[in-house]
Amino acid sequence: MKNRTKLPNIYLGVILCLIYLPIVLVVVYSFNESKISSVWGGFSLRWYETLFKDRAMFEALVNSIVLGLSSSLGAVGFTKIQARTKNVVEYISMLPIMTPEIILGMVFMAFFSLLGLPFGMTTLILAHTVFCIPYIYMLVKARLVGLDKSLP
Repeated sequence: MKNRTKLPNIYLGVILCLIYLPIVLVVVYSFNESKISSVWGGFSLRWYETLFKDRAMFEALVNSIVLGLSSSLGAVGFTKIQARTKNVVEYISMLPIMTPEIILGMVFMAFFSLLGLPFGMTTLILAHTVFCIPYIYMLVKARLVGLDKSLP
């Protein structure tokens, strides 16, 4: 019988706390009444009320949800297909991750300028979408690889 210490379990617990503590704090402080996030002003739904009343903020929330869902569905679809070009398409979709952000930004600026698109929210959303989808795709695909193949 091996004499195991509890050190690995303690280490894992500390690491998990460090990873999830910021997320928990963001959720807790989203219910803060105060405008200053470091000062607790009491429990309130004020910021959620503001979110749903502000059309631009609500539209941004909806865009984020649509982007996340479409990226996730793309990853699910890619794990189901068995095409010859699957590896090529996966590689091309990962290019924004491999390209430095400043270079990618300059390429987007040149591309949108070439197309004659005015710089603004539309071009910002297009560039952000192209930049973020590979990250979501990569994370969802990694989780799907470990799932049972018999699941629909």
